[in-house]
Amino acid sequence: MKCRGVEQMKDKIRIEFIDHPLTGRVKVSVIQQAHRSPMVSVDRSWFYENIVSAQIPFLHAVPGAPQSGIIRINKIAVNSLSSIFTEINNKFLLGDILSFDYCFYERVRRNDIDTPSLHCLGIQIDLNLTWNPDDSPGAHKGETGHLDAVAPIFERYGWRWGAYATPSKPSEFTFYGDKK
Repeated sequence: MKCRGVEQMKDKIRIEFIDHPLTGRVKVSVIQQAHRSPMVSVDRSWFYENIVSAQIPFLHAVPGAPQSGIIRINKIAVNSLSSIFTEINNKFLLGDILSFDYCFYERVRRNDIDTPSLHCLGIQIDLNLTWNPDDSPGAHKGETGHLDAVAPIFERYGWRWGAYATPSKPSEFTFYGDKK
């Protein structure tokens, strides 16, 4: 039986490349599905060579993070993220991180379904997303959910805070290389 006025769409696969100074060129398949958000899949050989399961110190104490503290992340970012969470804990700032939302995640950008997210490369992390949605100023300094106290720690270790990006992504930190 065929419904009138409804066009059936088969999945369409589009090949994209993400070029990043740390990861080089990465092949990504974007699968457009009928009536659903696109799915993303990074090249499997690149994935097995670069994405690792790593235990990040003190991450287990953050709501939404795995209880083991083990996340999937690009191997080039493990040491810096471990150092960041150790310093955040040592400075008694762990309570400022109210949620762990994403790290490695094969998806398109939240507000741009035609573009794969840098989360596909395992070099992006989202924290306190509920309080800091995309395209907003996010929580103001001193308010619940604001990341102003931890952002300088991330930046010292080579991560950029999305609050300064255009459009603003105040929950997001992206790794661009160790500074310390």
